[in-house]
Amino acid sequence: MYCSRCGKEINDSAAFCPECGYATRLTAVQPQASATPPEAVSKANTAMIFAIIGLFFAGVICGIIAAVMGGTAISMANADKEQRGRSKAIGAVVLGIIDIVFGGIASLLIFGLI
Repeated sequence: MYCSRCGKEINDSAAFCPECGYATRLTAVQPQASATPPEAVSKANTAMIFAIIGLFFAGVICGIIAAVMGGTAISMANADKEQRGRSKAIGAVVLGIIDIVFGGIASLLIFGLI
């Protein structure tokens, strides 16, 4: 093979001409990883925040929000080949369900129905 710039004979596997430094073949540029988290991770983070808040305040309401948002984030994470945020979304759903159960029991105790 010959360099298309200077004409010097070069090795067929060479990426650059040793004489002039010209690139002998095109090299693919790898895209850099996104600095912003995917939407599934963002939604999983929000669901986890609601689940944690629900453990201490407004358990039923925050639990429902956390469970629904966590379920949505699981679906979105399953579509992502790396499944980023999936485990946090599952945790948010579990905590959301716990919030709903304990919040419901607390409400029944407060209103004297148990």
